[in-house]
Amino acid sequence: MSDFPKLTPIYKSKFHNCEKVVVYAFSPGSVIVNATAVFKHNTTVPSTSDMVRALYSKLMHTGMMLGDFSLNGDSIQSTGSTVKRLDPMIINVNLQIKDIFPSSILNLNSIDTLKNQMVKWLSGSLENALNGTLEAVPKMIFSNDEQWVGVSMIYKLRSTSDVSNKDTANFLSEKVDPQIRKSSITVNGEKADLTLYNFTLRILDRMFSESLNNKINKDFLDLQRAVTRGLTKILNKTDLFAEVVVEQFTPGSVIATVTPTYFQPSPTESSIQDLIFHHQNILKEEGLTIDPNSVLGAPSLPTVPPTERSFPSYAIAIIVLCILLIIAVPVGILLAKKTDNYRRFTSRGAPRTPYERQDSAPQYKFNDCNFLPEVVAFQQWMTSNCQEL
Repeated sequence: MSDFPKLTPIYKSKFHNCEKVVVYAFSPGSVIVNATAVFKHNTTVPSTSDMVRALYSKLMHTGMMLGDFSLNGDSIQSTGSTVKRLDPMIINVNLQIKDIFPSSILNLNSIDTLKNQMVKWLSGSLENALNGTLEAVPKMIFSNDEQWVGVSMIYKLRSTSDVSNKDTANFLSEKVDPQIRKSSITVNGEKADLTLYNFTLRILDRMFSESLNNKINKDFLDLQRAVTRGLTKILNKTDLFAEVVVEQFTPGSVIATVTPTYFQPSPTESSIQDLIFHHQNILKEEGLTIDPNSVLGAPSLPTVPPTERSFPSYAIAIIVLCILLIIAVPVGILLAKKTDNYRRFTSRGAPRTPYERQDSAPQYKFNDCNFLPEVVAFQQWMTSNCQEL
């Protein structure tokens, strides 16, 4: 048996737990290669369909050439799996719809409507991306994803080609309906190549209310749409802009947390800040006045609405002056008394200092002390020899 150098790199690049491919025999008919793939111990071994699909997919890009060898692609098989008899691949797509999760979604009619909508949005794009045939209706699960509609779709794909999860996620993020949040798309756990920026914009002409904590509330939806429209008009001026999402509103007048998203290669964060800063007039057209410091990332003080019985500033000044006077009067009296006593004292003559009375002071002599370190003996232990297993 020996390594087959042409096959090993193919399987190692596809399956990271593959160690090598070993050829153990050749059979007649031109020449049939019989080989075994070796995987790391205690790891998940791919199915035989995955083994056939990985090699066939690679050979499709080389004209069925493996180095200098011309192969018959239809002859590839692994323990019962052949090119014409492969198990379907599982394609699990997760995403988020830019819509509020309503309690009515538990109604069967609304679920059917949303399912049909998702199939319309996604299935055609997936088939184009995957170069295969999908089941007509995938298994679909809806969930409340922070008050947005979360969707998990499980497709079965029949194809001889291997699937790149990353490439599929990238394809979907460019082609899907705008109602789907692009940055939420994952294909078998792989996300698209997107760059997300997190900004907080302080809106000066709005005051925060509890209704802005609830994404179902009309106040939240109206303000979210205004911010989204304004920022989309601004950021569309740049290349590779994908979307902007309003995540939440927090107090101080109103602080909007937004996520501009770009395809790669994406612009710098500072260039996006400058763009928003120089086009604040577009946000004003949406009825939004933005604190310029918040756009550029500089700290800004939140506006706190005055209470109905706000304390006047002049009253605070009067109170401070009164406190200072109360402190100053007794301090002045104490200083005056001490000054008078000092004058009387100096008129009688000052006493001598201790340094001027050295004759009467007792003399002390300190003997040198030698400190010997204490010696502590530690018993030494000999370890027994260990035999490697």
